[in-house]
Amino acid sequence: AVAVALAATPPTLRRIPQRRLFNNMKINSRASPSHPRRTVMYSSLSSKWGVPSVEIPETCRGLILFDGVCNFCNAWVNLVIDYDPKGEFCFAPLQSDVGKAVLQQAGRDPNDISSFVLADEEGFWIKSTAALRVAKKLNNPVFSNAALGLFAVPSPLRDLGYRVVAENRYNFLGKIAANEVPKCKIGKDAEVLRSRFLDES
Repeated sequence: AVAVALAATPPTLRRIPQRRLFNNMKINSRASPSHPRRTVMYSSLSSKWGVPSVEIPETCRGLILFDGVCNFCNAWVNLVIDYDPKGEFCFAPLQSDVGKAVLQQAGRDPNDISSFVLADEEGFWIKSTAALRVAKKLNNPVFSNAALGLFAVPSPLRDLGYRVVAENRYNFLGKIAANEVPKCKIGKDAEVLRSRFLDES
């Protein structure tokens, strides 16, 4: 069940080979756990991710691109926020301008929403590898330990599970209407939206 939940989580463990991010850049973090402080900071991460004009939160070490109209994906984003008190992950819908720019930087079609994408300090990742790289950093031993164990499974097998979930994601919790706010943004104050969702900057 944990394996299916992790596979279902919008991104996974496969790395996109066309581009690679550098891993020698470190960002100092002085933000509060509940509201990561956002500063006027145009870090090298924003350039590596293909969005040089976007302000990256100090605490952010990874950008998760998710299907913004998928309620299942929105629920997954809420789960990551709940178990990421330090604000190491920030987010943007795949359909947003930020999402499309990052997809292009990663060497993918900017209209491709078939997989959740993780951009971090080491590179771009999709499918099961992306999901597990996120899960292993969550402040929850069930997810983090399961992710570490599932890394031992060959990525083609992991990605089979991911693909089954991804192709049926709209059947789980449906889709939002074109004019609706993504459910992962409902109930969050303006500071949280600005500090966690790059399309809100």
